[in-house]
Amino acid sequence: MLSVTNLSAFIGNHPLFTEVSFDLTTGERLAIVGPNGCGKTTLLRIIMGEREPDDGTVVTSKLERLGYLPQRVAVPEQASIESYVAPEFAVLRKTEARLLSVQKEMGRYAGDQSYLSKLMIRLQQLQERFEEQGGYELENRVKNVLSGLGLGSVKLSRPVSSLSGGQKTKLALARLLLQEPTTLLLDEPTNHLDLTSIWWLERWLLGSRIAMIIVSHDRAFLDKLAGKILEIEPERHSAHLFKGNYTAYAGQREERRRLQLKQAAALAEEKAKLEDYVRRYKAGNRAKSAKDRERKLARLEKVEVLSERQSNSFSFEQQTRSGAVVLTIKGLEFSYGHQRVLNEVDFELRRGERLAIVGPNGSGKTTLLRLVAGRLTPDKGEVQLGYNARQGFLTQEHDDLRPDATVLEEFYEIAELPVHRGRALLARFGFAADDLIKLTTNLSQGEKTRLSLARLITQDLNLLLLDEPTNHLDLWAREAIEAALEPESGFPGGLLVVSHDRYFLERIGVERALFLPSAEIIELNELEERLSESSKIKRRKSS
Repeated sequence: MLSVTNLSAFIGNHPLFTEVSFDLTTGERLAIVGPNGCGKTTLLRIIMGEREPDDGTVVTSKLERLGYLPQRVAVPEQASIESYVAPEFAVLRKTEARLLSVQKEMGRYAGDQSYLSKLMIRLQQLQERFEEQGGYELENRVKNVLSGLGLGSVKLSRPVSSLSGGQKTKLALARLLLQEPTTLLLDEPTNHLDLTSIWWLERWLLGSRIAMIIVSHDRAFLDKLAGKILEIEPERHSAHLFKGNYTAYAGQREERRRLQLKQAAALAEEKAKLEDYVRRYKAGNRAKSAKDRERKLARLEKVEVLSERQSNSFSFEQQTRSGAVVLTIKGLEFSYGHQRVLNEVDFELRRGERLAIVGPNGSGKTTLLRLVAGRLTPDKGEVQLGYNARQGFLTQEHDDLRPDATVLEEFYEIAELPVHRGRALLARFGFAADDLIKLTTNLSQGEKTRLSLARLITQDLNLLLLDEPTNHLDLWAREAIEAALEPESGFPGGLLVVSHDRYFLERIGVERALFLPSAEIIELNELEERLSESSKIKRRKSS
């Protein structure tokens, strides 16, 4: 049982949130949503005891064990994978070493029956101890969790330092799941996971009785897991609780705001009538009635209306129409050294078509986009742009932004707009006047994505290559991108997109996906079945 009562947090004199309250019981799953910077991570850190609240309390039962996955994971670089993910291995390895020593000694003294009998007793005792320490069970549990998160092929003896940043995040998540806490606090747990790993994690969490608090912008993930939603509203530094998953919350919020607007309008009308009566009769023969209405005015309670959650809209300025086919890929192959990444990739993208590229991390999704963009040269096969095709590339790492350039300089490297229009456009993407002189190297990942998008929409493009375009963006910024790419009224060109945001893919009209590494074209509604098959294959390979 976890109880949060009237929790408040400030940065200096500025409140992040005030009087946040909720309870969490066994098996309940609460999601926390709100715009970037509203205090979601701060709330998790307070619950974990890493930060003191400015007011309010967090109370847990005596048997409560909290487990926390932060957005930025610090792992011991020199530790082995097995010692980090399950410290119990240290004890097991000592027992294993003693078992091996006894077995060797039995070989040396095979003819000494008296001593051999003693060694047999010792061997049995060590085997029983190994089982009591969870030896065989622990190893299977560790392998199953690592395999589900896409680390099944990684040797447990490898040092943590040999892993990539995304793999280290997966490892920290594996360690957390294996610790079996009673309550999990997860801060953007899907950020570094591929679709197969996300699918596996969803199944694992759904199958457990662990209570959870989840901060995530992955709406499909929240739809599967959340039982209630806590929205932090930075405009009033308040929090509002909704029942159900993300889709239910979105509907309830809209309805609640509609009713609040209606109540606020009725209140304003009543207030205007009372004020008019007081003004007209305060000094006349109806002064007593006017006084009564003045007192009624003082008792009127203001109706709080939920803030409108809508990012500034934008649209792509396409002018040049491409041919019927904007992209053709034939027999594409690519390797990094001796490691083949893409093999015999064939597909065609027509004008207005949206194709997702999905598959495990390392299967070549970003590599394929870079080949189409001409930033890599294929070992074999062809990349053919169609008639009048004009492409724009949104990279995941934003490595095309110059680190020593300001936001304004980087924008105008590509944009050809009058200064006042350029500044107005950047403002719609969340860049205030002071932000325009920031160096791009000092921008957050979300700010870099917004700047890259602002640069793209000023160009005459009819083929977009998007590599994880929703990463590091809040829910409402994602909705703005979805509206701009929506097939009916948004971007009319061809779209090739790498994304693990299933909600996003559906909203922008993706119907087909290139599934790597097999390079099969599948229907998007077949994706969950393929992820399930992929997960089973990984488990078989690791067993």
